[in-house]
Amino acid sequence: MMRAQGFGDHFQSDPTASSKPEVVQSEYRLVVRRAKTLVVGGLAAGCLVVLLVAALLGIRIYRIETTRSALIRFGAEYKWQHERIDPALPKSTRTRRLMARWLGNPTVSGFSLVRIDRGNLSDRELSFLSSLREVEILELHSDEATDQTLGVISRLPNLRYLNLAGKKFSVMGLLQLRRARRLRQLQFDAIELSPIELAVLIAELPGVIVARRGVGSSDAYRTVTVQEPPV
Repeated sequence: MMRAQGFGDHFQSDPTASSKPEVVQSEYRLVVRRAKTLVVGGLAAGCLVVLLVAALLGIRIYRIETTRSALIRFGAEYKWQHERIDPALPKSTRTRRLMARWLGNPTVSGFSLVRIDRGNLSDRELSFLSSLREVEILELHSDEATDQTLGVISRLPNLRYLNLAGKKFSVMGLLQLRRARRLRQLQFDAIELSPIELAVLIAELPGVIVARRGVGSSDAYRTVTVQEPPV
């Protein structure tokens, strides 16, 4: 009997047996605390990403719709890239068109082709052209626009084809088109250039097809020079 009691006393006095549950509980609380921290941090980061994407989308929508309103106000013709490439594409729903216009997709990147034929538009009125970041083909006729507008056009990053008609453009303004790195063709009408000025323009726009309306021709452009882009 005494031996059994002594054995029991010895078992109850073991410190390891009494501390194990506390250690497990402490580790469990630590794991839970870390998990909560990770979850809260992930949610905060996710909210910041969502807010950032929403802000960028809002800026894009504002820019596109503001530009579209200006084009409509000036009676301009504009087409999206998919409309220019394949006019026979099936019509989509209004929601899908809006999503394509605002978000973009492989076939819709923005206003790809813009025609503005208003002879009285000033530089101030044409300042909205700076928002045409996606435009590839631009046709502009304005007798009031000056070299200031050409400076705006020269900064369009995706411009490939430019058709100009105006009485106040000069060779100095046209030379600003050196900044249009993707420009491949320039056509102009009603811009008075001397042979020397024309030769300078051609030399300063390597890789660009420079053309102007031929004398006595009302429908066709006469190619002045064709230079292959540098390899």
